[in-house]
Amino acid sequence: MYLLAIFLGSTTIGACGGVLYLVYRNRTLAKLLVTKRSEIEESSKMLIGKNLELNDQNLKQQKLLESREDFIAIVSHQLRTPATEMRWGIGEIRNNPDWQLTIDERVFIERLYISSEWMVNLIDRLVKLVNFEHGSGSTLISPYAPDEAIKASAEQIPILFPGKKIDLVFDLKYEGVLLSIDPDSLKMIVSNLVDNSFHYTPNGGTVKVGSEAGVKDELVVKVSDTGMGIPKEKQKTMFVKFQRGEGAVVANEKGMGLGLYVVKKIVEQRGGTIRFETEEGKGSTFFVTLPKS
Repeated sequence: MYLLAIFLGSTTIGACGGVLYLVYRNRTLAKLLVTKRSEIEESSKMLIGKNLELNDQNLKQQKLLESREDFIAIVSHQLRTPATEMRWGIGEIRNNPDWQLTIDERVFIERLYISSEWMVNLIDRLVKLVNFEHGSGSTLISPYAPDEAIKASAEQIPILFPGKKIDLVFDLKYEGVLLSIDPDSLKMIVSNLVDNSFHYTPNGGTVKVGSEAGVKDELVVKVSDTGMGIPKEKQKTMFVKFQRGEGAVVANEKGMGLGLYVVKKIVEQRGGTIRFETEEGKGSTFFVTLPKS
């Protein structure tokens, strides 16, 4: 009996100890859970706050972009008519032999004409940009030979750079017809690329415009130059709107950083691709690939 009492007592004590341990462990776990829950709640509050902050910043950026695009749309359309009329008027004086101008007056008129031509081209780019961003850049397309449009567009660019001695070379070898892009949009692509090349190529340099058929008979347009090239830190933002490198600002003081953005927008909407190869101090080559149809 004595031994049984000892056994039962020890068993009871052991059971009580086990219960106490379980109670202690549960309380510890409960405290730990409460602590973790508080930490999670604090983290959640921080994440919600950051999310609201980011949403607010995104809304502000979106509003800024929308305001900028609205501004471009209004200004471009309002300026287009008077700028075109001004270019036409100066052109009449420039080309009419009845205006008996002195040599100095002809130089002055020529400068005015070039400036008005540049202004109209810039406004046309802005209008084209707005139209494509709002999805209104599509037109019905009839088959045509793209090389003629490429050459005609590129040949207009040297007129805007009367003080530069740059060789414009052609290597046009695309023999098919094109259905994926209208001639005006193709000219827009070429003029922007060639214009960039002329801006960033020094006197005595060369700008080469070429075309060829790709593996699937797609049109491949190449525009290369012997200019300054593109710094590595600027290559990732080449097609971003309103982005310009420091060297580009010096070489092209009139540029707005829209040319390559417009080109990429048009090319991608037509199912094509654009890429470039460049080396600082030696020049750049842009490759535009457009499907045949």
